Amino acid sequence: MILVGAVGGTKTDLAVFPAHGELQPQLHATYQTASYPSLEAVVDEFVANANITLTKAVFGVAEPVANGESRITNLTSNL
Repeated sequence: MILVGAVGGTKTDLAVFPAHGELQPQLHATYQTASYPSLEAVVDEFVANANITLTKAVFGVAEPVANGESRITNLTSNL
Protein backbone atom coordinates (compact mmCIF):
# COMPACT_ATOMS: atom_id res chain seq x y z
CA MET A 1 0.00 0.00 0.00
CA ILE A 2 1.18 3.51 -0.82
CA LEU A 3 0.32 6.44 1.43
CA VAL A 4 -0.13 9.80 -0.32
CA GLY A 5 -0.46 12.98 1.70
CA ALA A 6 -1.07 16.70 1.15
CA VAL A 7 0.01 18.74 4.17
CA GLY A 8 -1.14 22.30 4.68
CA GLY A 9 -1.48 24.78 7.50
CA THR A 10 -5.18 24.05 7.93
CA LYS A 11 -5.59 20.39 7.04
CA THR A 12 -3.71 17.25 6.12
CA ASP A 13 -5.30 14.88 3.62
CA LEU A 14 -4.08 11.27 3.56
CA ALA A 15 -5.06 8.51 1.15
CA VAL A 16 -3.96 4.92 0.57
CA PHE A 17 -3.56 3.41 -2.87
CA PRO A 18 -2.67 -0.14 -3.93
CA ALA A 19 1.01 -0.58 -4.86
CA HIS A 20 0.02 -1.64 -8.39
CA GLY A 21 -2.95 -0.86 -10.53
CA GLU A 22 -5.91 1.18 -9.39
CA LEU A 23 -5.71 4.96 -9.22
CA GLN A 24 -8.68 5.29 -6.89
CA PRO A 25 -7.84 5.56 -3.17
CA GLN A 26 -8.89 2.65 -1.01
CA LEU A 27 -9.12 4.89 2.03
CA HIS A 28 -9.04 8.66 2.60
CA ALA A 29 -9.05 10.83 5.72
CA THR A 30 -8.64 14.52 6.57
CA TYR A 31 -7.03 15.78 9.77
CA GLN A 32 -6.73 19.26 11.29
CA THR A 33 -2.97 19.82 11.01
CA ALA A 34 -2.65 22.07 14.06
CA SER A 35 -4.17 19.35 16.27
CA TYR A 36 -1.04 17.19 15.91
CA PRO A 37 2.54 17.79 17.05
CA SER A 38 4.05 16.33 13.86
CA LEU A 39 3.32 14.71 10.52
CA GLU A 40 4.47 11.43 12.05
CA ALA A 41 1.68 11.69 14.65
CA VAL A 42 -0.94 12.20 11.93
CA VAL A 43 0.37 9.25 9.92
CA ASP A 44 0.56 7.03 13.01
CA GLU A 45 -3.10 7.69 13.79
CA PHE A 46 -4.17 7.13 10.18
CA VAL A 47 -2.27 3.83 9.89
CA ALA A 48 -3.51 2.57 13.26
CA ASN A 49 -7.14 3.35 12.40
CA ALA A 50 -6.83 1.84 8.92
CA ASN A 51 -5.03 -1.30 10.13
CA ILE A 52 -2.79 -1.35 7.05
CA THR A 53 0.84 -2.05 6.21
CA LEU A 54 2.53 0.59 4.10
CA THR A 55 5.28 -0.04 1.56
CA LYS A 56 5.87 3.56 0.45
CA ALA A 57 4.76 7.09 1.20
CA VAL A 58 4.92 10.45 -0.54
CA PHE A 59 3.90 13.88 0.79
CA GLY A 60 3.37 17.30 -0.66
CA VAL A 61 3.77 20.21 1.74
CA ALA A 62 2.71 23.84 1.45
CA GLU A 63 6.19 25.26 2.12
CA PRO A 64 9.81 24.38 1.26
CA VAL A 65 11.51 21.51 3.10
CA ALA A 66 15.02 22.09 4.46
CA ASN A 67 16.98 19.61 6.57
CA GLY A 68 13.93 17.36 6.81
CA GLU A 69 11.65 20.07 8.23
CA SER A 70 9.05 22.44 6.84
CA ARG A 71 7.75 25.59 8.53
CA ILE A 72 4.17 25.69 7.32
CA THR A 73 2.28 28.98 7.39
CA ASN A 74 -0.45 29.10 10.07
CA LEU A 75 1.33 26.55 12.29
CA THR A 76 3.43 27.21 15.34
CA SER A 77 5.17 23.81 15.26
CA ASN A 78 7.36 22.27 12.57
CA LEU A 79 6.38 19.24 10.56
